[in-house]
Amino acid sequence: MKTLGPIVSEVRVLAVDADEPLMEFARRSGAQVESIPDDGDVAAAWNHITEVAQAPWVLLLNGDERVSGDADRLARLLDTTPGAAIRPDALELVCRNGEREEREARLFRPETARFTGRLTPRLVSRGAVRELRRLTPGADVLALVAAAESADEPTRWRRREARARRVLESLDAQRVGGDDLVGALIERARARRGLGDANGALADLNRARREPASERYRWQAREELAALLIEHRHLTGAETLIRELRTSGADEGYSDWLQAQVHAAQGQATDALRILAGIAQATRADGQAITTPEILTETMILAARIHDYDRALECCIELCTTHGLVLRYGRLLLKLWGVRSPGALADRLLAAPSSDAHQLAQAFQKMPQPGPSLAEHLLGAQERAGASTG
Repeated sequence: MKTLGPIVSEVRVLAVDADEPLMEFARRSGAQVESIPDDGDVAAAWNHITEVAQAPWVLLLNGDERVSGDADRLARLLDTTPGAAIRPDALELVCRNGEREEREARLFRPETARFTGRLTPRLVSRGAVRELRRLTPGADVLALVAAAESADEPTRWRRREARARRVLESLDAQRVGGDDLVGALIERARARRGLGDANGALADLNRARREPASERYRWQAREELAALLIEHRHLTGAETLIRELRTSGADEGYSDWLQAQVHAAQGQATDALRILAGIAQATRADGQAITTPEILTETMILAARIHDYDRALECCIELCTTHGLVLRYGRLLLKLWGVRSPGALADRLLAAPSSDAHQLAQAFQKMPQPGPSLAEHLLGAQERAGASTG
């Protein structure tokens, strides 16, 4: 947090069943530390630490996350006139954990927003009249990245499964249903799915689908179940759930995204591509957006499957340049480009919006040939452009 400099007025740590040495380390680092027992209510814990903060904006981090971004640009983004019509309530930040990337509302104004949901917190408006106004800044402005030294993925899933199990046992013992029960079932299903227990996840989601709850939680249960069925190629059941989502008024974009996955699993790549091309925005019931890189990646894979390599190449270029994913997709880009001139590829990359020649060159220098040759062309083109401007 301190890497953001003077924009950070205070750092608070809410320790949930943490050991004393860890809390003392946080105190010595300058944080204000408070400890509470773990009762499984994550939203209540997040609301508590938010409400004691003395700042107009709150950035919420998990214990294994690090901040990456540009503090000056972030400060300018947040420095809006109070009462202005365009003043946002929350910023949807990029959250990266290994290969997984999602957007979450983690930077928000506590006077207008709070969390709801025990195990799957969701940011909502404090007023019942309107939805939250959200902005989606680029990852270069601010992103949250899970630390490489944090617990391995199976350990994290086991912790989540254990917490969800404790909450479910408590809710069942008290005969509490509704959103809390459905949310806990969904969370345990996600953890079980992450641990490879598809049957356990299926049982939880089928139960969640049958439980009475608010519309948003019912959508969420059906979305999760449809994704699980698609993964295991139970496509008829998945299509039934997609129809239920559409009929009940769930997000059309996300229903289209699920339908595209069904077509892809059926080998109908052309139909899947047609649907993906029409998705302007897709948001799950839990508020998570399907990001542009996800749509581009799926489009690239399907285009390559039907041998439309030009379309796949365009997607790969956009992923490497506009979205900065050259380390992930650079080798694939070289493969799609084939034996054509590295200089011509350098020109294509530099013509893309938000292209950073130095960053691209650094990445391609670490790859097998023609990566280093492409890096030389990128740097040479950058130098020539600088000399021409001068």
